[in-house]
Amino acid sequence: DLATFILLYILPLLIISVAYARVAKKLWLCNTIGDVTTEQYLALRRKKKKTIKMLMLVVVLFALCWFPLNCYVLLLSSKVIRTNNALYFAFHWFAMSSTCYNPFIYCWLNENFRVELKALLSMCQRPPKPPEERPP
Repeated sequence: DLATFILLYILPLLIISVAYARVAKKLWLCNTIGDVTTEQYLALRRKKKKTIKMLMLVVVLFALCWFPLNCYVLLLSSKVIRTNNALYFAFHWFAMSSTCYNPFIYCWLNENFRVELKALLSMCQRPPKPPEERPP
């Protein structure tokens, strides 16, 4: 049961934490090419900080969403508590919902994501009818 907890919670959390930490480090150490003004440097630094916050938020949200289910399963298997289908369903739903929050995080904290999403959604809209085809 402890092995399952480690394989299904600790290991994935460790993998995404290390992967996102490497991305954040690479992003932070990346220098701009050419001369930049102090204003440009500060703007770029703010963007980097915002992106790193976004990555950290995704990892923290994953950890928070999956923790209750994994603890519940661990407590069930060690017979500390009795089974409750409604509670299991709620914890399972909460864990699975963690992936649904990522697009909202990206949209909130990433300007490029917002721009591309707006462009994609505008392609889905129907073009307006010509005036002669509109009802009076």
